[in-house]
Amino acid sequence: MADLGEMRRWLRQAGGTARRRKLGHDEGRRDPIRCNGGTVITRNAAQLDIAPNGNIGSNPTDHRVGGMPTVAFNRTIRVGAPRATAWEAVTDVDRVAGWVSVVGDVTELDRLTRYTAVLTDRLGPFRLSADLDVVVTELQEGTFIRFVADGEDRQVSSRIQIDASLKLDEADPGTDVVVDGRYEVTGRVATLGASMIRTKGDTILDQFFAALAEELG
Repeated sequence: MADLGEMRRWLRQAGGTARRRKLGHDEGRRDPIRCNGGTVITRNAAQLDIAPNGNIGSNPTDHRVGGMPTVAFNRTIRVGAPRATAWEAVTDVDRVAGWVSVVGDVTELDRLTRYTAVLTDRLGPFRLSADLDVVVTELQEGTFIRFVADGEDRQVSSRIQIDASLKLDEADPGTDVVVDGRYEVTGRVATLGASMIRTKGDTILDQFFAALAEELG
């Protein structure tokens, strides 16, 4: 039978090994898991988040490559023209394409149903040229139109998706033009950051409403 003292020494050694492993020693390495202020630990180059209750989850920092949150927009302008005149203007795609500098080569495949266009612009180091497929998803003749547009530039591995609507409300005098929607940019262009892309989107909306006000009073 093993000596009682020897057995106690063996148990102490085994317990110490177990505690060291629990504290973060990996087999084959001596560096323990290091804790920085009780918030982040690093182990094998992976970063984890420790919640205030001690639970460990994934790092809350968004590490997506080539994605950005969806950007929503809503603007209203009153023009002097009656609603029928305003509707005629905003559904003339060639006319509307001339109101914004980034849209060209518009083709009407089926009136008030489906169109194609090319969106071209420079964002930072990228020269974007995306072929857009535009589909009308909802239509109330004379008052409301909703469409979705989707396009991809394979040269810069980027995609843009738009879901927008335009509504005309009678006003006294004139017409209220309400534009509402959202857009999302993914791919390499999105790595420029949401702020730059949002600024570009605001510029396009500014151009549209400025031209609309000039033409319809």
